[in-house]
Amino acid sequence: AQLRRQLQDSAFSSLVDVFKQAVAREAFKAKLVSIFLNAFRRDSNGLPRYFKTEQEVDQAYLVAKEKALAVLDLFETLQVKEPLRDGETDSEETAFKVLLDPETKTDVKGQFEKESENAFMETKRSVTDPLATFK
Repeated sequence: AQLRRQLQDSAFSSLVDVFKQAVAREAFKAKLVSIFLNAFRRDSNGLPRYFKTEQEVDQAYLVAKEKALAVLDLFETLQVKEPLRDGETDSEETAFKVLLDPETKTDVKGQFEKESENAFMETKRSVTDPLATFK
């Protein structure tokens, strides 16, 4: 009975961990997209951009993407100190947790790039064919 309870607790804990990872990935991606869209669609004064040429779209895209990916790199390097559990001592192995592991970073980056590229293409189409948004 006790072994069964331990297995149930372990399975539930694993399920919670998977859920937390999925939520964290989505939260990271949403933050990156927000940073990107703010930099891409707004100028340095916070006003909406009006693109006249494709080159302006290209330049704004590159700058906005660079800003968002810099935040992703920052999250990868950040570490947070975890609270000690009963009976644990403070050591190098247990003291810190990396916020964003390489696998999660790759996944989040891929999802972010899809969304940022969609915004880029939509904006580029509106510059090359202003009536495309009304068709």
